[in-house]
Parts: sequence; C-alpha cells; structure tokens
Amino acid sequence: MKGAALALAALALVGAPAGRPQQPGIDMVNVPGGAFEMGSATGRDDERPVHSVRIGAFSLSRTAVTVGQYRAFVDASGYRTEAEWEYAARGGRSGYCDADLDSVAWFEGNSGGSTHPVGSKRPNAYGLYDMIGNVWEWCSDWYGGYPPSLQTNPTGSSDGSNRINRGEAWYGASRGCWRRGKNTPDDRGNGLGFRLAADASPGPVDREGT
Repeated sequence: MKGAALALAALALVGAPAGRPQQPGIDMVNVPGGAFEMGSATGRDDERPVHSVRIGAFSLSRTAVTVGQYRAFVDASGYRTEAEWEYAARGGRSGYCDADLDSVAWFEGNSGGSTHPVGSKRPNAYGLYDMIGNVWEWCSDWYGGYPPSLQTNPTGSSDGSNRINRGEAWYGASRGCWRRGKNTPDDRGNGLGFRLAADASPGPVDREGT
C-alpha cells in the first residue's frame, strides 16, 4: 500500500451526486488482477511504447473523492500507481480511448466550464465513474518514460519532480482518452482530484450489473 505523501491539498472540490448529501463513506470496487498492454501506439511520446503489464488485484473508490469524504479521510492510506489506474480505467477493454465520450465523461464539449457531481455519468465495466474527464486524478508514480519490457505491478520512476495524473478534466478530454499528465506535488486547482485505493478485499469482484 502506498503512503499518502502526496500533497492532498491539491484535490479538486468535486460535489456529491445530484440529490444526495455528501457522505464520508467510501464505496470501494474490487478490481481483479490481470494483464494488459499499457500505453498507446498512436498517442503522445510520453504514452509510448505500448508495454505488457501484470497487475495484482486491488480496490479503487467508485468515484473521485468528494469534499465531505476528503475532510473525513484526510489521513487515508494512499493513491494507486499509474499502471493500476490505467488498468482500472480501461475496465477490461483493449482500446486506449472511449468512443462514447458524452455518456461517460464531463469534458470541454459538455461541462459548461466547471466540474460536475461525481457518479452522474455511465460507469465502466468495473463500476468506476469519471475515469475520463471531470478532474485529472493523482497517481503515486513520479513522472517518467515507460520501460519497453514486461512489468509486474510497476511503481514508476524512482524519483522526479512531478507526479503523474491521469484522465484529463472538464476543460479537456475531447479525444476520450485516459491521457497522461504531470504536476508538482504541491500543485492545486479545480481540475485536480484523486481516488482512494486499498489492497484487494476478499469476496467477489464488484462489477456493475452483477
């Protein structure tokens, strides 16, 4: 489990779903372990090369953290790695982008210039919301290039000056991809957020509709 050493003040102030009060409880989704091809052969330079990654099972919060949850869980245990984030974002898909963008994301074409309540768009196959758009999400990795060889539960570069963030925000994401970004750990703004993560809990995988 990664420590929460990143600057938590850099979260985005994302509201609770419409019609629901903000609650501190965190709804965690079990993401099964597996293997996938990380990166994009047609993406930007820092999204290449496509490389094989094996990921152990883990849990991820169903939505980005809300203000109420942040206040209650300011001492929570940590963020997930970039590889775990991308694996969860794909939801078992092999493609790098989501063609049906309007149904899954708040982006520059439909956001009206602001963030929106979490969980108000369609989730992916793992039941995770807003993995594209609304806010960029912090990962624990230092920013760096991808290695070309097979990696198992990679944790990224050993040091650096910028941390990875993924997924884009309400002011971008027009291509429907889980883009890479980077910021210094003390950066903050209304386009940056994070998800709580944990080691996988026992029991069945929580997939939407099962």
